[in-house]
Amino acid sequence: MCEIIAASFLNSLCLVAHIVDNALIGRLLSPEILGLYSKGRNLAGTAMSLVANMLKDLSFVAFSKVQAEKEKINRGFLMGFDVIMLIGIVNIFVVWFAGPAIVQIVLGDKWLGIIPVLKIFTIFAL
Repeated sequence: MCEIIAASFLNSLCLVAHIVDNALIGRLLSPEILGLYSKGRNLAGTAMSLVANMLKDLSFVAFSKVQAEKEKINRGFLMGFDVIMLIGIVNIFVVWFAGPAIVQIVLGDKWLGIIPVLKIFTIFAL
């Protein structure tokens, strides 16, 4: 029960932080900068979210088959963690070095302002 309360509290805290940073940027800077910030923040977490969701679905099936074997569960968990870290690190390098070209091709020239935000949040998405 404590784990559920702690997770709920952390989710609420993240939501409040997201609302506060958007409000501050929108109020102190400009709506255009808020748009760039929001787009960069959302785009940074997209790749990791796709990988994490796919791995979550696969690991649920795999862990349900070996639920009585703790050693296999431990090995599978560590292997999943390694996969997420490897993909995350590759994602960081791709965004860091090819981010401007990717943004220009996919989103166009008007979105090139998201590059600094995208780089920062890609690191934090790991």
